[in-house]
Amino acid sequence: MINHHLSDEILWAYATGSLPAGHALLVSCHLELCDGCKGRLAEAEALAGAMLQTAEQQKPSDDMFDLLMARVEGEPAVPAAAYTVEPRAEKGVPSALWDVLGYGFNDIKWKMVGPGIRQFILPIKPSEGESARLLKLSPGFVTPEHSHHAQR
Repeated sequence: MINHHLSDEILWAYATGSLPAGHALLVSCHLELCDGCKGRLAEAEALAGAMLQTAEQQKPSDDMFDLLMARVEGEPAVPAAAYTVEPRAEKGVPSALWDVLGYGFNDIKWKMVGPGIRQFILPIKPSEGESARLLKLSPGFVTPEHSHHAQR
């Protein structure tokens, strides 16, 4: 059962594609499991679409097509299989996480990081200063109070 929900700021950043990779993965997983936040995301996307329709249009620069093609040609090719949705082999694994792992929770190679705590660092290309990991806590483990803000 989900006890925490995404803030409006996080949903807006997700809707506009401005979240770092790890955060976007977390939000995508949450949205798959939370109908309430999924509905709020639809509202944010509708608002963003309305804002785009009313925004002043600008003529693209003369070299925009060449710049776009150079960028596309510099990106690695994405296999067609990446666009197909295959059934998930393990119930309870969100699609976005399955896409990153390629397997279910039972096949994760957990690393012990402390009494009652195991972790797995997710194989994603993180944004600068970001890491994404899964934590597996022993039954009854109480998570100490902490934040998710970078230490500076």
